[in-house]
Parts: sequence; C-alpha cells; structure tokens
Amino acid sequence: MSVHYVRVGDGRAVDSWNKAEAGRSKAKYFLDRRCTTFWIVVLLCMQPLAAIATITAIVPANDCSVTSFGALCDGVTDDTHSIQTALASCTTNQRRTTIPSKKTCLSQPLILYSNTWLHLLSNATLKAGQRWNDTAFISTSNANNITLTADQGGTIDGSGKQWWTGSNKTPGRPPLLVLKDCVRVLIQGVTIINPPAWTTDLSGRDYKIYNVHIKSPPYSVAPNTDGIDLAVDGAHVKGCVIENGDDSICMKSPCHNILVEDSIVRQGNGFVIGTSSNANFSNITFRNSVAEKTMYGCHIKFKNNQTGHAKDILFEDITIKNPVLYALGINQNGQLLTAYEEEETDDNDNNDDNVRSSVLISNITFRNIVSSGGLVAGYFTCNPGELACEKILMENVTLANTAGNVGCSFTNTFGNGADVIPKSCIPPTK
Repeated sequence: MSVHYVRVGDGRAVDSWNKAEAGRSKAKYFLDRRCTTFWIVVLLCMQPLAAIATITAIVPANDCSVTSFGALCDGVTDDTHSIQTALASCTTNQRRTTIPSKKTCLSQPLILYSNTWLHLLSNATLKAGQRWNDTAFISTSNANNITLTADQGGTIDGSGKQWWTGSNKTPGRPPLLVLKDCVRVLIQGVTIINPPAWTTDLSGRDYKIYNVHIKSPPYSVAPNTDGIDLAVDGAHVKGCVIENGDDSICMKSPCHNILVEDSIVRQGNGFVIGTSSNANFSNITFRNSVAEKTMYGCHIKFKNNQTGHAKDILFEDITIKNPVLYALGINQNGQLLTAYEEEETDDNDNNDDNVRSSVLISNITFRNIVSSGGLVAGYFTCNPGELACEKILMENVTLANTAGNVGCSFTNTFGNGADVIPKSCIPPTK
C-alpha cells in the first residue's frame, strides 16, 4: 500500500512570524494559522480512505512472467517445469505469476501455494497438455490466500476431448481445478473451458468467485463436467455464466453461508443442492439469476443411504426458461432420470432401494420465480413419517406452459404458499 505525504505551502514553518509580512494583522495571522492547521488535519485524516479505495486495484510492481523461467508458450512445447518453477519463485517473492498475452502455454498438472496469484493476461491460454490420469490440472490443499484472475479473454483449457467418451464410467478423467480446505480464495474474470470431469472442486472457507465463465459440451458428450461445486463455509458467487454437462452451480457438503447471485446457467442441471457425502447444509441463497434449458431449474437432491440435514435455503428472483424435466423440485432419494443419468445412478454403490435417505429437509423457500416449459412444473418427493420434508414455502411463483399443462406433485412434502400458479404447486399443509 502506498503512503501519501502532505506538504504545506512552500515549506516554511506555519507557526513562524514572517517579518516581511508585518503589515498583516495578528488576528489575520492566527486565522490563517487555524485554517492551515485545519486542512492539514483533514488531509491527514483522508489518507486511510484513499488507501482503502486503492486496495482492490493493487497490482505488483513487477509481474513475474512464466516466460522469464523458460516457458515458450508456443502451444506445442510442454512448459510444465517452467510454469511450476515460476509459481514457486514468484509466490515466494510476493509477485504475480502471469501467462503471457495472446500465447498458449501447455502444461501437465500444476500445484499452487499459499499466497499464489496466477493471472492470465488478455487472450492468454493455459492449456492441459498430453493426457494423464486422475490428478487435477490445477490444485492445492490447506493453502491460504489463493488468487486466480484474468484479463479479457484469459482462458484455462482443460483439453477434455481426449478424455471424453460419452460415458461417466471412463476411468482416469481428472477434475480441472481442485482447492481443498483452502482459506481466502478469489477467482475472478477467468474463462474455463473443456474440463475432463468436474470443472471446480472447492472446499474450505471464505471464497469469492466473480465473473467466471465456464463452458463444456452437454452430458451426452462430456458427462460429470460440473461447473462450480462448493463445500465451503462462506462464499459469494456473482456474475458467472456456466454452460456445462452436469450440475451447474452445486452445493456439496458441508456448505454454509453461501450467496449465489446475478448468474446464468445453461444446459446443465441448474441451481443444485446435493452431495455424494452425508448432508450438512444451511443458510444458502440463490437469487436474481437465470436458468436456460437446464435439466432442472432449482433442484435439491440426495441419494439413498445418505444422512444429515439441509435447511434454511432460499431460491429467490429466479427465471427458468424451458427446463427439460421440471422447474422446481426436491428428491430425497435421487433425481428423475434421463437416458444419460441412468448409467450414472446404476453405477452408484450407495443406491440401495432398501435403505432410503434420512436427510432432514426443512425451511426451503421458493420466492419470486417464473418458469415456462418442462415436462412438469414441479416434483417433490420425500420419505414418510419423521423424514418428511417440512416448511416448504412458495411465494409469488408462476410455473407455466409445461407439457400437457402438468402442475406439481408432492409426496410427503408439506408447507404452504401464496400467489402461486398453478394452484397444484402450493405445498399441502401437514
């Protein structure tokens, strides 16, 4: 942070009596002195405000380009060693590691460190090289202060085509970005394309994800290419656009204190609460966002054998355009199947029909939601007795133009609603 100093006048001491100005009255002198002192105090007090205003704009004085460490970034040469060396050296010296503008750097898997700042300059590409198995393209664990940013056109390309077979059973497909148990993470302005499997797998606390664009083919071509997957305490996701082949923005467990807003999801599974581990979810909000041609709009799903709870979840000010199956739903024991998803579910060792999920689902609110299209408007199915889903609230919800004008169905799901169209989408009272 820069420090600003204030110089007063021409450097003469403000409390000296200048004999050359003896014609001035002492009254005027003391008035001038007080005014000068006042402005000194004002200017000095303003300095913290000026510093605060520039904190988010700080850029290291000397960027640390991977080309300075031998990377050719010609789109042909394997630059892994040079990029990894740059990440280690630049981070140690508190400098920003940069991928050069309008260049393509090929790499095998890379490791980040605490205090790493990896930045892609305009139209730079960091691209996964020749196929490998399992290990994430970019990863770290138990690290603090990770920053991943890009100027316009800065792209991370996972080269997923060399792993995709159209089957989620294909072995060895690595996730693209894995940050495990990390604290204070900023991901901003980056475009991420063609992940072999999950695009991101993020856990820890205090994440900020802004203006990230993610793109991959549909599930039939690139299965399990989740967009943003969070198992985090404290995250803000804003201004993201995701077009992918599975869960678009998905909360994994444990997940608390999350705000997702001003984002658009297309083609994938929409805004999702769901996990492959036992459930632990609370205080999660999706708002002011759009789902276009996704499998579902707002979707809560769990699998057989899972335990735990999901509560205090809000979907608000959401527009859903032409969902494939339904706009809103809760499925305590899985999800409605498509031709592609049957394969995934059949391969799930936890999917024993004799052991239903015991995840307790309550305090779920759908507010100010408009949808058009889908096979049905909504699908809510939970387990009987004490495992029933409760306090499901619908407010100002319109779910229109479904195939055959089919409304909502509720099984062991209870709550209430107001200003809901069609009326069949008002949850029954218990």
